[in-house]
Amino acid sequence: MGNRLVWICEICGQSIQGSEGMLALDQNKMMAQRDVRHLGNAGTTETLRWHVRHDRCDKPPVPNPYTICCSQLPSLDTIPEWRRQLDSKLWATWTDWDEVVAQAVAAGERR
Repeated sequence: MGNRLVWICEICGQSIQGSEGMLALDQNKMMAQRDVRHLGNAGTTETLRWHVRHDRCDKPPVPNPYTICCSQLPSLDTIPEWRRQLDSKLWATWTDWDEVVAQAVAAGERR
């Protein structure tokens, strides 16, 4: 299936089946970036990283996570709607979303 997304856990390297895992973004880092980018606080800008993990592998857990269950993103067909939702967030362009989706597409093509 050409448009299937396969999410690979960054901890164990295995594929995530159904609702066994998530994409998680550290909201503490998100708020710090907001303060640097919009409030002029000291600090450097950085790309916020989406973590792809099995629930069982999330140790230590991503702090204060904003999460999306992998089962909500089974194929490329689901990406546009999620992209619209994320684009409504102030921080959406500060993340590595496109790279994480590209990795899931590549993993899907290999299977």
